[in-house]
Amino acid sequence: MKAMLLLLFLAIQLVGCASSPECPCPEDCYKTPQTPIPASVLYEAYSGSVIACLIPKVERLIAAYNAQRVLKDGQLNLPYAWESISSPLKGSFELLSFYEEKNTTCFKYKQLIDIDGVILTAHGLACQDLSQVWRIVNEILDTNPWFDSDPHEGLKISPELKTRLSRFVD
Repeated sequence: MKAMLLLLFLAIQLVGCASSPECPCPEDCYKTPQTPIPASVLYEAYSGSVIACLIPKVERLIAAYNAQRVLKDGQLNLPYAWESISSPLKGSFELLSFYEEKNTTCFKYKQLIDIDGVILTAHGLACQDLSQVWRIVNEILDTNPWFDSDPHEGLKISPELKTRLSRFVD
């Protein structure tokens, strides 16, 4: 009876492991879990983002985590979305191209953030540091959050900018 239970237990372990695409055999099933990146490191790695300055810290952490995840495991030209559970903020991060720069792995990317209907986009460069953390090293805002303009219709100032400027005008 004990031998039967032992064989059954061993068979369950082997079947469970063999069905996983990551575990072709029992020896490979014991992987060391990856250490999560601390929030302070995520904030610092994402601080190169121009858009990040425009969103609250909680959403910045969500966007930073999404960016790390995409830069580590994402596919090119596929936007990966994130959404805040506590506010109407949402966004996406998309890898555009991969290259090596000074023996460092880098990605060009596109980022989009929707702040309650105002959509901001930016393109940038993120590179992996020696501790395997992806850092945004350069980002250029594609849209200006203060102006709501179509170059063919002339300059229109956004309501938010009008409010901010109204204190300087009599």
